[in-house]
Amino acid sequence: MCVVAGTSEGLLWECRMLSQARAIEKVVVVFPPDHGQLEAAWRTMSAAFSLQEPVLPPRVLSARLRDAGAPSFITCRWNDEEAYCLAIECSLQPTQ
Repeated sequence: MCVVAGTSEGLLWECRMLSQARAIEKVVVVFPPDHGQLEAAWRTMSAAFSLQEPVLPPRVLSARLRDAGAPSFITCRWNDEEAYCLAIECSLQPTQ
């Protein structure tokens, strides 16, 4: 399941439901290029997912969530469509 980082009540409800269903490892968070609100959105989503609140790395495009441990972030120098497609594809790879 891919979700775009945000703070809407509906999104936060979905995050809490996924957390309660123990389905966090199926979630990929996509961070839009608007960096003005990403930190606040990530703090809010981290709380809804009951994650320890990691700091967002610079140039983050996506994150694969984990039940235990910190999310795996995908970063890139570019934030064009191709970079996002590759970031999401990498995030969707099975964990080992």
